[in-house]
Amino acid sequence: MRALQEEQYDAVVTDVSMPNGVSGIEVAQEVRRLDPVAPVLIVSGYARSQLPSLPEGTR
Repeated sequence: MRALQEEQYDAVVTDVSMPNGVSGIEVAQEVRRLDPVAPVLIVSGYARSQLPSLPEGTR
């Protein structure tokens, strides 16, 4: 994932389980690194208790 420095994300929506071994948690962490104030929503069909801890600032 790459963003131009002058651009910010309006919002990022990702699933916990992504194809090709990519984790939605990793996506959220990279978004946080690139744009710390961008809203990030991680969705999943799993119960909250079945998920790993989420990065700070994600829902």
